[in-house]
Amino acid sequence: MGFGMIAPEPGLLWHWGDNKGYKNMMAADIVSGCAIVLLSNSDGGLEAEMNILRRLTDCTHWNAVESFIQTAE
Repeated sequence: MGFGMIAPEPGLLWHWGDNKGYKNMMAADIVSGCAIVLLSNSDGGLEAEMNILRRLTDCTHWNAVESFIQTAE
């Protein structure tokens, strides 16, 4: 297991996981101490989780993270 980092925002860590029928995402801001874990029981869960992260954070780089995850699967 490893964490992803967003170069323009090095204090933001993220990790995702999936199995058939499940998509999960975790993000943590090591500067503020805030974190979120999102779990879904749907193969389409990543899209919903990314939308939640976009609404709850000021990070503008979630599209790049989502694109990376989709190509890594």
